[in-house]
Amino acid sequence: HVPQSEFDLQLMDWIDRQYTEHPTTGVLDMVDHIALKHKTIVNPKRVRRLMRTMSLMAIYPKPRTTFPNLLHK
Repeated sequence: HVPQSEFDLQLMDWIDRQYTEHPTTGVLDMVDHIALKHKTIVNPKRVRRLMRTMSLMAIYPKPRTTFPNLLHK
């Protein structure tokens, strides 16, 4: 296991802060947020890897969120 670089740790801090405030932020929105707020261009693959490392996943409606109850008349 290779230790994280200082830049990766800084990115993880930014990702954690944004995700804590807005848990619906996905990878591409996170890349845009980092570019706008922190003036840093970062590859989406890197953000995806770091979010996976941190066990973060955007909250969004999953498929079949509503389906009829067969017992209800």
